[in-house]
Amino acid sequence: MLAEKKPIFKKVVAVVKKLSADEEARMEYDKHEMWRMDYAATMRNAARKGMARGLAEGLEKGMEKGMEKGMEKGRAEGKTEGKIETARIMKSKGFSVADIADITGLTKEEIKKL
Repeated sequence: MLAEKKPIFKKVVAVVKKLSADEEARMEYDKHEMWRMDYAATMRNAARKGMARGLAEGLEKGMEKGMEKGMEKGRAEGKTEGKIETARIMKSKGFSVADIADITGLTKEEIKKL
């Protein structure tokens, strides 16, 4: 039998057996295959039209923008954490809630929760 001679055929036979028995698995496999074929067709079209480089550049720019936004968000979160830590220290030293709010920019409610 062919499946016994080549490992790839063993895998194919296993997939076919699984898909024929499990309708949900078959539907998931079909969805994945449709996505794979759409992606391959998109890449072929892009290459034919000389757009592959443009797609790669677009992806790279998108990644850079995403990284910049992530870094900005991280810095903002770090500033907030710094303010909270400062407020905790000030609160433990006996500063008034009003003074802590004025210095850190946190709300009185945020400070009371600390």
